[in-house]
Amino acid sequence: MKIKNLEGITTEELVDVFNLSFSDYIVPFQLTMEQLESKIEAEDIRLDLSLGVFDSDRIVGFMLHGLRMEESELAVYNAGTGVIPDYRGKGLVGKMYEELIPQLKALNVKKMVLEVIQENWPAIRAYEKMGYVVSRKLDCFSGKLDILNYNKEVTILEVSEFKWNEFVSLWEIKPTWQKCRSYIRKNQRTLPHWYGLQGQCIRGICDIQCNVRKDPSVCRVS
Repeated sequence: MKIKNLEGITTEELVDVFNLSFSDYIVPFQLTMEQLESKIEAEDIRLDLSLGVFDSDRIVGFMLHGLRMEESELAVYNAGTGVIPDYRGKGLVGKMYEELIPQLKALNVKKMVLEVIQENWPAIRAYEKMGYVVSRKLDCFSGKLDILNYNKEVTILEVSEFKWNEFVSLWEIKPTWQKCRSYIRKNQRTLPHWYGLQGQCIRGICDIQCNVRKDPSVCRVS
């Protein structure tokens, strides 16, 4: 088996190995080609820093990585790691990291980040062996919203221009890599923005992503 970057792989090949690797995941997770392409663009994924394990010409494992500046330092985000079921238990994730880390050191990358579901203990153990530590916990929600009560003094207004400083002033937590400032700038023309106004004061801000996924998703609420 050989490890190499993903610059030469087609989107169809990548989505196939992605979906097969996540076919038995804790939370059902499958992507279309369009969704994967959107993910690559939105998360600043670099295919030259993303790796695959190949058995002959077949890709059997992968790691996707985004690269961007965070607080004046280069940071890398693990945007997805997977190994297809028949090839698990062979230490392929560790071998990909052995290939990747010298490249990141050469770029002077200072931080590596990722997200993992807390019940996914095999993945957590593998990442801890690589030196990752838990920095924070995120809550994820899905479902239908039933609005039982609302403040009649607040007016909801859709706006065309997103004002970042107003959003930051309402922050309660720092956004994740997928929904950070860079993502908003890239997608501000396609992301609807709503302000909750009480008089002339902004009481809340909400963005909805609805251009790629079948069901709209809330990007951020403040």
